[in-house]
Amino acid sequence: DSGHGLAQGLAEIELKNADGIYVNTATAKNGGIGDAAANAEGLPSGPDGDWGKIDLINQIGPETWPVTALSYVYVRKDWTKLGLAFEQQGLLFAFLKSLYREEYIEVCEEEFGFVAASSNKKLEKLAFDGLDMIVGATENGVSFKDLFTFEKDTQEYIGQDNYVISQKRRSYAEYQRSQLQLQVEKLAYTEKVLEADLTDMSRMMSENPKQLENSNDTQVMAALIMSGVSLVLWFLFVVKTLFFSSPKEETAAARPAPATNGSYSNGQRTSSTNGKAPKRVVKKEGYAENDDENMV
Repeated sequence: DSGHGLAQGLAEIELKNADGIYVNTATAKNGGIGDAAANAEGLPSGPDGDWGKIDLINQIGPETWPVTALSYVYVRKDWTKLGLAFEQQGLLFAFLKSLYREEYIEVCEEEFGFVAASSNKKLEKLAFDGLDMIVGATENGVSFKDLFTFEKDTQEYIGQDNYVISQKRRSYAEYQRSQLQLQVEKLAYTEKVLEADLTDMSRMMSENPKQLENSNDTQVMAALIMSGVSLVLWFLFVVKTLFFSSPKEETAAARPAPATNGSYSNGQRTSSTNGKAPKRVVKKEGYAENDDENMV
């Protein structure tokens, strides 16, 4: 994944594509990666076609990245025979839709260098045609496809409903992890500052050895010792935090935060009126084995 290397500030080589143009993943993101998939040999005409013959390597196009892979999901078209509860069908369909929602897929683009299939119209049409082919349950006039909705901007009252997936959802454990991440970032910054100070001291000692020996040698040695002690203490703090949490701390991390109006407790949405648990409960049922069903 190119995103990992670019995040570390590594230089990226360029590859010569089928049009004889040298490109890297940064320039290929202008549409070249999506074009590689859209122009690929063996791309089926419909979502329920044969995806086993597709070839994405070294496809034509001025900005096409020559080494491209396509991620896709095989899903059965008929969910009425899988033993899935109504809520399970709705949640699974919501997951499939989220793969084409900007607020979810952009994380893969920013951190890993992926390119969304929806950036190419041909691939986007194949994806949404596949979603349209799926059939499932309906309860009280509501289709499983419409059961779950997404909250991006704040929706007062509605955003607290049982079947709303919100970016505002948080648990105490997730909050604690975010605080730990901030502490690690501060530690990394402190380490850089100390390294810069040590570099400056080393340069001063090499440039003015006699002056330091006569007047500042004691101060320099004390500063070096304190810097070393500080680094060791920071290291021990991080090790303790990551690997030696006390049972009380682990219990506190697992305890859900108190629910308030418009908040979330332990990953579950709470009611804004009476605080009762949602009426619908997803049942744990097994999946029926029916390997001869068509896939999309």
